[in-house]
Amino acid sequence: MTKALEAALIELSNVKDSFNEDDIERLFQSVYLELGYSTVGRDILGKRELEKSIAVFPESVTESLKGKSLPDRDDLARLVVASNLSKTLSGKKVSEETMLDGQIVLRIGKAELRVKREELATFVKRVLALRGTVDTQDFLALEVPINSKDQTRYLEILAAWEKEAATLSGEIEKLEAELNEVVYTVYGLNSADREVIEEFLRRF
Repeated sequence: MTKALEAALIELSNVKDSFNEDDIERLFQSVYLELGYSTVGRDILGKRELEKSIAVFPESVTESLKGKSLPDRDDLARLVVASNLSKTLSGKKVSEETMLDGQIVLRIGKAELRVKREELATFVKRVLALRGTVDTQDFLALEVPINSKDQTRYLEILAAWEKEAATLSGEIEKLEAELNEVVYTVYGLNSADREVIEEFLRRF
């Protein structure tokens, strides 16, 4: 939001002689320093790293556990019975059914994946939900923990990352709102000026 506000102020400077880009840059530097821009920057970088890790689950969890206790893993293809596979699979088209023998069938479009335990079914659904549309061969080649307890452990780590990312989002939003308000005040922006900026932010 802060970058967007900066861009909005620059646009405002195009229609008001009292604003220019150099003044805006100096203003933001002083405001960022006063209110802790380094904290905002750190939180933004932390959130981006978490989002990258979340997007490449489960490999990211495996990477984070290196040097600790890595669980036994195998290709997903060896842990499921797959049929009617297409070239790609979509995480938006997943349904689940428990069969009489206790096996769980995940239907992904016309494709089917049969798994023996709920933990693995949940694991597979989370990966698909995070990745959206995936190449089937790449998906089945993913290294997945073999044991149910390790699959649950991976999902708990993922949930912790998602919670932390959400917390950082809230902190970033709050700090940027404070920065924006200070900019409004320091620049002495009236309601009309703010309206110009808010309209720009909605389009940014």
